[in-house]
Amino acid sequence: MLTKAIASLDYISPFTIVIQHVKEIDIVFADALSRINIATIETPSHIDFQEMANNQKSDKELSEILAHPDKSSLVLQPFPMDDYAIELYCDVAFNRIPTFVPEVD
Repeated sequence: MLTKAIASLDYISPFTIVIQHVKEIDIVFADALSRINIATIETPSHIDFQEMANNQKSDKELSEILAHPDKSSLVLQPFPMDDYAIELYCDVAFNRIPTFVPEVD
């Protein structure tokens, strides 16, 4: 363990590190986000899952990831969307399951 710590210190020693406190009021973006009323944020009223599924079928990047899963950190699996009688590929690598959203022209 001590050898690892010494190696780490040896690695970072050439870098200059400056740690300084910045008041919240001076971080404009963070300050603005802290003042947002969550009730004012709206989500899209309609997402066309059928169109997304069709776009996934023709997406070259998705096809490449599915053909060579060892070349990506994504772990994609088809998930049935029962209300729409379709399947969407989702990343199951972590506890949350985001949908693979293909690029659309």
